Amino acid sequence: MTAPTTTLSDSDLETIERFHGHICSMVLLGARMARVAGGRLITWNEDQSRLFAFFRGYGCAVDGVQIMSGCTWGNGNLVLLRGREFSLVLTAEGSPRAIKAVPLPDILSDVCAARGRILNTALGDLILRGPGEELFTLEEITDLGELSRFPA
Repeated sequence: MTAPTTTLSDSDLETIERFHGHICSMVLLGARMARVAGGRLITWNEDQSRLFAFFRGYGCAVDGVQIMSGCTWGNGNLVLLRGREFSLVLTAEGSPRAIKAVPLPDILSDVCAARGRILNTALGDLILRGPGEELFTLEEITDLGELSRFPA
């Protein structure tokens, strides 16, 4: 199995802009969270089961999560949660395992302070292509319980 792509390409940026309407710091952060978490999850999801996402955050980031994970509120596989912690939990249907991604405090603060203007900056380059470990804490969750679109 080849390693999954966890960075964002120019093609991804075009898709994000078409879907979201503009490129801003928060949509890129959400997209990258989904890519990095998905990269960790793919080794457990070899049969390509339907993904589920639980997102706690604000603003444009939820669109980035939707675009890169394929999980949408309308399809019922994206759950938006309330609370202070900005996080994404990504899992696959039928799996008790998940990956939780939380932006590092300095990254989240810098992204918020950028007020959208992030492309062609050092922070933008880090968000687009930097190592996931420099952006997020990643935690494996092993006791999530099985999720299904068709509960018993």
